[in-house]
Amino acid sequence: MINVNDLRIGNYVDFNGNIGAVKRISKEQGGSIAIDFDNGDDFFHDDQILLLSPIKITPEWLEKLGFSVLHNPDSSKKYAVRNGFTMATDGNSWLLTYKSPKDEIARPHIEIARIKYVHELQNQVYYFRNEKKELTIGGGV
Repeated sequence: MINVNDLRIGNYVDFNGNIGAVKRISKEQGGSIAIDFDNGDDFFHDDQILLLSPIKITPEWLEKLGFSVLHNPDSSKKYAVRNGFTMATDGNSWLLTYKSPKDEIARPHIEIARIKYVHELQNQVYYFRNEKKELTIGGGV
């Protein structure tokens, strides 16, 4: 189950193994949510919304979202995307950090958040730099 209040337009969600992007969210009483799936739009109301699931972050999902694999000397993996965002995992959740690519001083990365799901990553990247650019499959930031 996913909390609809955590979703924004463009977020990816799962419905019975079908992945789709949120297309519209209605705030009306008995609100609805429209999801754009490959086979067309689907609208979910009330109890149907309970069947939507978050997508767990995996290396495959990070690569779909434009992250590249970086290998550290200690042989652990980190995933980085352009514009200075880096993801590292402890096996339970992912740590999202940021360091400006223009920063030539040896400053540490800024820790943004520990996250588990794709929509959380999309939201953090979208709001962190206040650029309102969507993190999409194949599109990067």
